[in-house]
Amino acid sequence: MEKWVKFPDKLAGYGASLLVLVISMLTRINNSFFVSCLFLLFVSYAISADSDWIEAVKQDLRDHNDYSSKNESTVTRQHLETIATNRFADWKIAAERGIPEGQVLIAVCYFFGVNVPKNYAQAVKWTHKAAEQGYADAQYALVTCYANGFGTVKDIVEAVKWLHKAAEYVHVVAQNELGWCYCHGISVPEDKAEGVKWFRKAAEQGNAEAQKNIGVCYFDGIGIPKDKAEAVKWWRKSAEQGNSDALHALVGYYFEGVSAPENKAEGVKWFCKVAEQGNVVAQYNLGVYYFEGTGITEHKVEGVNWFRKAAEQGHALAQCNLGWCYFEGIGVQKDQTEAVKWLRRAESQGLKEAIDILKKIEEEQTKTMSTRTRLFDTLSSPSAVLVK
Repeated sequence: MEKWVKFPDKLAGYGASLLVLVISMLTRINNSFFVSCLFLLFVSYAISADSDWIEAVKQDLRDHNDYSSKNESTVTRQHLETIATNRFADWKIAAERGIPEGQVLIAVCYFFGVNVPKNYAQAVKWTHKAAEQGYADAQYALVTCYANGFGTVKDIVEAVKWLHKAAEYVHVVAQNELGWCYCHGISVPEDKAEGVKWFRKAAEQGNAEAQKNIGVCYFDGIGIPKDKAEAVKWWRKSAEQGNSDALHALVGYYFEGVSAPENKAEGVKWFCKVAEQGNVVAQYNLGVYYFEGTGITEHKVEGVNWFRKAAEQGHALAQCNLGWCYFEGIGVQKDQTEAVKWLRRAESQGLKEAIDILKKIEEEQTKTMSTRTRLFDTLSSPSAVLVK
């Protein structure tokens, strides 16, 4: 009975009222059939109310996880404080009753110091309680705790033990990381075939990192026979989810023509995907491809656009190329001020090409100023005016 501490406050009044009604009716009814029906009605209500309340706690955790995955720690804490104002009491009851979602929420509160003093050891304690019930997210959280000595003694072996448990409970991130442990012999005997097995489990559930990893295994023959077609298949799946490593792998594959006819157009297509994600190296290279017409129709203006994107992220060569384009008026209107601005930024990073171009600009400026001075002197000379 200890497990069922009490009805939630919102429902307790309704349950008590119904119980009074049931008892009142039972004292007036001798028919055992009706007595049984009324009793079952009360039990049914109690179970339904309790089930709805537990689902509300589970939804709280789902909402928190969704919010924290999209926001930084400080904002997540503020959001948690707002929710906990009305929900903390229910989470505490749920945690004490052994409901894992409630235990995780209380652990998170101890982690952030929301409604309770910040206490990492208590956060680990409540996470443990949920993990021991087979709650995969809590098991995976313990991996981080033991691997980094967070709220507990650092213990890599214990971390891998919980990683294994989380992986067995179909936590896809844990499955991918367990595959990595087996491939590299991290606190487990090195077993590349076992590593591939766990990569595959996570990859088949759509984990982009695992898809990239199993692609590498197929490409290099790690724990599995080499199969370039399978490697490309998994890299494509991963790349379509935006995994930049997989995208780069595909680009290298198509540009180098490894075990397949060279297909630069296909490589550029995937490079575009990487660049659009904001990858600075891809943006610079895409600018070069547009300038040279490599695997794509030559388009100087588009090339300048990609140089600018990379330059704004601090890529020295892109800054240098953008400066040169402004200086020469290639793909953009001539603008010596803009040219010098971007070349100076590249120069500040020690790029020799930028230094050389700036010297050339200065030499041309000096030559132009010298010519203008000579012309002025000639026009203003009295003898020049008198020449016939």
